[in-house]
Formats: sequence, structure tokens, C-alpha cells
Amino acid sequence: MLLMRRVPLRGKTKSLAVQKRAKTGAQKPTVVAPAGKRRLVSSFYIVGLGASAGGLEALRSFFEAVPAKSGAAFVVIQHLAPNHRSQMVELLATHTPAPVHQIEDGVTLQPDHVYVIPPGKCVKIFRGKLFLIDPEKRAPHLPIDQFFRSL
Repeated sequence: MLLMRRVPLRGKTKSLAVQKRAKTGAQKPTVVAPAGKRRLVSSFYIVGLGASAGGLEALRSFFEAVPAKSGAAFVVIQHLAPNHRSQMVELLATHTPAPVHQIEDGVTLQPDHVYVIPPGKCVKIFRGKLFLIDPEKRAPHLPIDQFFRSL
């Protein structure tokens, strides 16, 4: 499975009121000087890749075909047993020039990096950061579905 979303790297988008004033040339009705303009500095795609435990070969093929400077961040989510030690970081690092990291709670995504889920965890994304969460005890462990919903 593959899911992509473009997110801002920094900055905020302008509100509708600011956009309307800019079109008409109107001034903001206040005596305080407005802060510097807010604008989107840059953005990049976040690519979510979901694979079963047997999906290593497909991931290898994918990363061998991705250009070195794609400008995208890649998040690899695998279905693994909670007590299974994953070697995915080491295995993928041999097939891509991009740095490959195991996800740590609160890490900020960077373009041209690969992030791999640790075993026994689920991952959510919020405002360009990855957050690790424990799977629910009473529900099936579906880390790929959960990540894609947050993406």
C-alpha cells in the first residue's frame, strides 16, 4: 500500500481575511503594525508505505528505484509481532542513499529520510511529527490502517 500527502515544512497559510485584504489593498483595522508576512517557506511529500512481514523484497525494489534527492519523507509501517526484533532499518539502509531511522516519539520528519516503525507500536502523524502509541489491547493490531488514517 502507498499513500502520499503534501505537508508544509514551516510557516502558516494566510487566513481568508488576510487574503481578501491583499486582493483589495485594504489595511488591517488596527494601530499596531502587523507582524511579518506569513507564508509557506517550503513543503514536501510524506509517503506512507505499508507492508506485511513478508514485504521486504517489495520495499527493497521500491527504494532502489527512488532517486537519491526525491524531496519526500518515507514512513515504512510493517505488521510485526510485538516481541519480534526488526532489522528493517539495517536492511533498507543497504538499498537507499537516504538515512534510515527507527521512529522515535515526536521526531520531526525531514525530506530525503526514511522512517521505520518499531515493533509493537503504532504511529500517528500530526503537524509533520511522528508519535508512537501503544496498540489498543481490545482491538486488532492494525498499525498500517492507523497511520494512513492519521496521514
